[in-house]
Amino acid sequence: MNLPGVVFLLGRLLLALAGALLVPAAVAGLNAEDPWPFLYAAGFTGIMGLALQRSFRQQRDFAFARREAFLLVTAAWITASLVGA
Repeated sequence: MNLPGVVFLLGRLLLALAGALLVPAAVAGLNAEDPWPFLYAAGFTGIMGLALQRSFRQQRDFAFARREAFLLVTAAWITASLVGA
């Protein structure tokens, strides 16, 4: 099982979610509301994503079987749910 590859891609997902959290921060700033909760969440999510991505860096040509794909999709949904909450 290619667990480092799954964790590496979860790190990439966290970086994408951190970027997505900047959109509501910008909207809150434009509407004269407090953008700091979104910025804190984006910063924490980005730091965690970078840490996972750098810790589990590997070659770009890794192969996934069904087992890794199922694990990645399940972990991605759980991770995105926790970050969004």
